[in-house]
Amino acid sequence: MVKLTPDPPSSLEETLIRVSDLMRCASATAHEASDQLNGQGRDLTLTVVYLLDMAQTLLEPSIAGIGSCSLPGLERQAHRQIP
Repeated sequence: MVKLTPDPPSSLEETLIRVSDLMRCASATAHEASDQLNGQGRDLTLTVVYLLDMAQTLLEPSIAGIGSCSLPGLERQAHRQIP
């Protein structure tokens, strides 16, 4: 049987990176959906894009800050970018 739930991340940094990736995907999806809408529906969808982008802006320094810490157990991992 195929396992549908991923293993939990091994560090706080990896968790934040996954959250960042999910937010980026959600933003891209909402932006594409807005192209199919008009009026208030489009405005609301673009508001979601804006809010996700603002949250992403707040999250990025946290990821960078964790990566520069020298605390035991915090491994530096490359931040993946979704094209």
